[in-house]
Amino acid sequence: MAFSNVLPDPHNPINDAGKADSSKSAPGFASVQVSSEFQTITNRTNSGRLIQSSTAGHKWSFSITYNPLLREDFEPVYNFLMHQKGKLSPFYLSLPQNRVPQDSVFAAKVDPTGGNKTMKTYSSGVARSGLVKGQEYKITNVGTSAESQWNAVGAGSSPSLGDVFIATGAGSDANGGFAAETYRDKGSDNLQITFASYDVSADGNPKPGDFFTITDSSDTLHTKLYRVTRVETDTVYDTAISDPDSNSLPTYNGSEAVRIYFSPSLQRNTYTDASLNFHNPKPRVILSQDVQEYSLNSDNLYSFNIKLEEAQK
Repeated sequence: MAFSNVLPDPHNPINDAGKADSSKSAPGFASVQVSSEFQTITNRTNSGRLIQSSTAGHKWSFSITYNPLLREDFEPVYNFLMHQKGKLSPFYLSLPQNRVPQDSVFAAKVDPTGGNKTMKTYSSGVARSGLVKGQEYKITNVGTSAESQWNAVGAGSSPSLGDVFIATGAGSDANGGFAAETYRDKGSDNLQITFASYDVSADGNPKPGDFFTITDSSDTLHTKLYRVTRVETDTVYDTAISDPDSNSLPTYNGSEAVRIYFSPSLQRNTYTDASLNFHNPKPRVILSQDVQEYSLNSDNLYSFNIKLEEAQK
């Protein structure tokens, strides 16, 4: 087993070797302050009109305070942080108030420790007339006698289910056929998500305020933490939810989908079938300061607090 790279807490204790060990203990947090930082530039014209722009990325920051600690509780945490060499080495943080989704039914469905489902990003597919030049697509329904029509939009002369291509423009809808976007562009603030045989009425759904991270096999650098701000289902929505059964999509046959809005917007292009981690989403962080101090009182209790900031790859 490798050394733990998660800040020790009651759910992530470590032993003297620095490895995860459920038989050990670690202190919980007395308080956690979570800060969301969007750097913006604002200016006003002489007439009073407000002009705004944002040229920097988003950053989460965390301030953690501990109750006075006995030495056996203090040492695992402080030594873990000392091993990070100040701000040099990133590690992960488990937020106790956001370890599991608010909907208990949904939380049970997406708990990987119980071998349950993983929510996936999903693209419903569009007809050839809806293809956007320069966007990458995957064929989800070839259609009938449509080889030349696929060739006309950049998919090649012998199209097959699952073929990936970059669209050269919109095409003809004759003879059927659909293609799904292979990824959502960075800057998007919403995704459709589902899993095999997902039924929103029976399996629950995310709630505004839930956190999640993304595991994308096509991009291992995607470590951003996101917070759900709105959730649309097939019964409550502003824009209709696409049905994964439509267009003969091969991946999630027999499923429903939900659309989540989140903040910040996607920091990287995110591919279809990327996994959304709602259970114990852990931001990648570094210490905000190179100097880490503690104090020891006359009762031999340690006083200690830390400040962390998100560190994307």
